[in-house]
Amino acid sequence: MFRGLKYTFSIVAALFLSSTFIFGQVTGGAVTGSVVDANGAIIPNVTVKLADKARGQVFTTQTTGTGSYLYPNVPVGEYTITIEQTGFEKASKDLTVSLNQTITVDATLQVGGATNAVDVVAGGDALVQTDTSQVGKSFETRSVQDLPNAGNINALAALAPNVLPNPVGLATATPVIGGV
Repeated sequence: MFRGLKYTFSIVAALFLSSTFIFGQVTGGAVTGSVVDANGAIIPNVTVKLADKARGQVFTTQTTGTGSYLYPNVPVGEYTITIEQTGFEKASKDLTVSLNQTITVDATLQVGGATNAVDVVAGGDALVQTDTSQVGKSFETRSVQDLPNAGNINALAALAPNVLPNPVGLATATPVIGGV
């Protein structure tokens, strides 16, 4: 009887000890890095977002007082890391997290923010024929002169709406008009 109890106790102890090793296993990888400005000075409290492309999850953290960040156990997969801070331009990079690997993504943020402006101007030069389904495009002389291979009308025509380039392997050099 004592021998059976000793055997049972040994089995229970072995299971208990092995279970502690199971919980210690890593199921993903790590992403770490630091954020500095263009002069190399650390930037604390920067928002760092790690977006999982497949699952749609977004993990968010901030840099420490030393400008560093750490995602210790990230599921394996494809991610986009975005680093942004007010007064600086946003930095972004695609990366792959592998099992039990640490990826270091250091970022240097450029001063930006309020000084950058994007002007969007609506162009009214697409001509729609109201009596047919045709779409036309007019080009100024300057547009032709600014082409890398100046004077190549086929290259200019390819910039018009509803014009598709020839599929690879065709011998003609003219673009396909209207997707035909």
